[in-house]
Amino acid sequence: MGMKGYGAKPNEKKVKELQQFLLSAEPGTVLQEPGFTSTSWTGGSKVLGNNDIEWEFVAGKGVKMFPGWLSANASEGEGLLPPNQRYMIIGAKKVGKTVRVKALLLPTLI
Repeated sequence: MGMKGYGAKPNEKKVKELQQFLLSAEPGTVLQEPGFTSTSWTGGSKVLGNNDIEWEFVAGKGVKMFPGWLSANASEGEGLLPPNQRYMIIGAKKVGKTVRVKALLLPTLI
């Protein structure tokens, strides 16, 4: 979401639907991402800006992450979560137009 600076145009309707889902999700709701998840350091939101959804992840025991220094953009401080990573929602709130989600990364199943 919020990838306007990269030339991609997000589907606004789907972004709004996802925001509504995240805001209404009960704490303890578990989501699973079928693909890789690219993360960035805390200051990433200041650089990328215009993010419609921001995640704050807390890594639980057994979470595996691929280091970003292996990528072409090592300076981003990126970490890649493997496919099928599961997140447990702790809470979500709307700040301006951005939905901020706090989630616990559950153990990696590979």
